[in-house]
Formats: sequence, structure tokens, C-alpha cells
Amino acid sequence: MALIACIIIALIQLINLIENQIIKSDEELLKISSLRNLYLKYFNQLEKLWSDFENKIMNENQASESFFALRSDIKEKIEELDNEVHVRQIPKLLEKTDREEKLYFNNRYG
Repeated sequence: MALIACIIIALIQLINLIENQIIKSDEELLKISSLRNLYLKYFNQLEKLWSDFENKIMNENQASESFFALRSDIKEKIEELDNEVHVRQIPKLLEKTDREEKLYFNNRYG
């Protein structure tokens, strides 16, 4: 009987561990949402910076200063949040993202 109780307790503990890895808490979901918003803001500003540089609105020195200011501001926040939430990378999703990214840049700038 004690062996069965130990097995049941072990299974419950195992299920709790798996649940914590699969199901995110509300706080983690909010952090993931904030991380997504920071990435969106970062890439929008990066695209504007590139566009301003390409259209000669700013020179190379101004673009470089703006880039490193943007990188030190938003990118540091992104890295901090990314380290907190530990979003697992899925290889197939990364491959699809790479294809979509190349297609976007080829259509936009190529």
C-alpha cells in the first residue's frame, strides 16, 4: 500500500512539473506580451531608421548614433525580458521565419 502511495505522489509531482513547463502563468503571459510589443517597437524603429538612411534624411553618422541609441535602449529591455520568460525556440518555426524574412526583405528592398 505504501508503494502505491509513493507512486501516486511521484506521478502527481511529475504532472506538476510538466504542467509548469507547458502552461504559463498569467504573469508569464503578460511578460511574453510585453516582449512581443518591445520587439515590434524595436523593429518598427529599426525599419524607420533604415528608411531615413536610404532616403538620405540622415547621414551615416546620424544613423549610426540612432542605431546604437535604439539598441542600448530597447534591445537591453528585450534581452532582460527574454531571459525572464525563457521562450522555447521551435526549429521548424525558426526555419519558416527565416524563409518569410528573406521573402519580405527581397520584396521590400531587393
